[in-house]
Amino acid sequence: MLAARSGAVKARTSAINTARSLLTTAPEGLRSRFRGMAGPRLMEELPSVRAEGALGAALGALADLWAAARDAALDMERAIEASLEENCPALLAMYGCGPVSAAKLAVAAGDNPGRLRSEASFAAICGACPIPASSGKTVRHRLNRGGDRQANSALHEIARQRVMRDPETAEYAERARARGKSDREVMRCLKRYVAREAYRALMRPHEVRRPEDASGLVAARRAARVSQVRAASILGTSEKYISMLERGQRELKPIRRAYEAWVEAGLPLDWDRQAFEAERKMDSKKHLAK
Repeated sequence: MLAARSGAVKARTSAINTARSLLTTAPEGLRSRFRGMAGPRLMEELPSVRAEGALGAALGALADLWAAARDAALDMERAIEASLEENCPALLAMYGCGPVSAAKLAVAAGDNPGRLRSEASFAAICGACPIPASSGKTVRHRLNRGGDRQANSALHEIARQRVMRDPETAEYAERARARGKSDREVMRCLKRYVAREAYRALMRPHEVRRPEDASGLVAARRAARVSQVRAASILGTSEKYISMLERGQRELKPIRRAYEAWVEAGLPLDWDRQAFEAERKMDSKKHLAK
């Protein structure tokens, strides 16, 4: 399923690139209509020129190909998520780990993850183990260029999502940089940590820690007569994540913190999550300075 999704994604990207190439040499009137459009919007608008000669027919056919590849990729993602929910929900429960990243880690572990003697061996398979690169008085490690690169990219994506969305991970990154580590070294350390967490999830695939109870947040939202859709808009996330948080399906720490701060502020409809996150980041920098 992961290979099928990858093929669909490549076909989707290829259709966009081919359409852009054809538009480069198209008449100015046609070029100006689609100039500056992002890829998905461009492909959604192209069917409108299907009747404009051979070029329009070609662009319409590319739009159909793109739509089919997009739907196939989404279907594969849903199938991958359903399979992981049944066989290894612990991977999906990891913060920042979506179905595709979880699938890459599961494929790297193989059908018999019990053969892995330790979390260090799994990190080596994923190319996340540190490689000594000391010289003279300098003691350091570098990134591992070997291992399963798909699994390594999954670890990188999870670590990147945590740095962007998890205040605790962002604070760790700030502390590491203050100690003189480069961004690459910080990412190497985070990937190694995520590999350790993924190994535990693979060894105990059905052991999912229950998130904190969110009934108090739900009661406060309902008392204020605010819908999930409105709450998601105010908190800068999707209704899906608000629903999962309130039902206790996922431990979405950054969203939960923002939700709690919003409730403490009295659930104002003009609440600014970006200002809240900026204030938290400023407080973290002050703490580091001390």
